[in-house]
Amino acid sequence: MSPAISPSGGWIAYQSNQSGRDEVYVQRYPDGGRLQQITTGGGLYPRWSGDGRELFFWTGAALGVVAVEGGAEFRHGNPRELFKTSFAVVAPTAPYDVAPDGQRFVFVRDEGRQPGPAQFNFVQGWLQELTKQVPPK
Repeated sequence: MSPAISPSGGWIAYQSNQSGRDEVYVQRYPDGGRLQQITTGGGLYPRWSGDGRELFFWTGAALGVVAVEGGAEFRHGNPRELFKTSFAVVAPTAPYDVAPDGQRFVFVRDEGRQPGPAQFNFVQGWLQELTKQVPPK
């Protein structure tokens, strides 16, 4: 579940429960190859940093990160916790994303609301639209 293609296009990260619990794995893309398990304490929703040097994941209680090198041979460091967090789980889609610089995140916040229809509005290019409607003097 939750596949994420690396910025270089040469690697795919995803979560699988083939070990008996959800963990994050990386494999060459699109031709496959050696499968590498990234997390060992549980991992969900992998997301790459914009430069492909870090792989983020959720542990169920915290956002984690691991340093990665995706050249001809894939290498990774030890996963570590970035910060504790909770958010609304909207499986199979990741309930968060990473800014291209890898320094900011956006989350679907869990406010303990009752299940039901939800709405999310994301407005892009609003300044250009405003300038068209109300030209500057």
